[in-house]
Amino acid sequence: MHTQPKRHGFTLMEVLIATATFAIIATVTVRAYCNAFRDARTCCSQINYTATGRALQQQISRYVQNGRAAVVVSNTVTIFAAALTNYSCITFADPDNNLNTPGILTFYPDGTTTNGGVVLSRSAYPIPSNTMFRIIPTTPCSVGFAFHIGGTTNTADAAKASISGQSCAGIDMRFTATPRNLMREYQ
Repeated sequence: MHTQPKRHGFTLMEVLIATATFAIIATVTVRAYCNAFRDARTCCSQINYTATGRALQQQISRYVQNGRAAVVVSNTVTIFAAALTNYSCITFADPDNNLNTPGILTFYPDGTTTNGGVVLSRSAYPIPSNTMFRIIPTTPCSVGFAFHIGGTTNTADAAKASISGQSCAGIDMRFTATPRNLMREYQ
């Protein structure tokens, strides 16, 4: 009587279970890696928006502080120099009149918006239910600024962006700036 040699190997069921286990672990690992990569990218964007917002705040404050008086009309802050005929201005323009797309903050050193100005930000949004530029009533000539730098502030768009994996990071900028050389009423 011949005895057949015992074969060593895996059964079909063992191979299928091992393959399914490997597929589940690979899926979970790849998904975790993609989420971590997206979170790192969003964090990096947030750091950039915060740094940009702080630099923009310092720049705008410096422009206002160099003036003698400031006046707000709609989406424009006019900053008067020593002579009332010399002035500069900061404007917000929304080229497509859509609050869900970014607007442009621009500084015009000669006060006329027809000549080329210095673009301060191309990713500025109005903050819902806030006035972008306003005079502070308790301090003469102080200007309050409120705008968002970065991703959209519209909650519906932010929800869509987070579901699709896009960044909706950004920073709300709220600050005041006062001219150093305030013009007195009797002058």
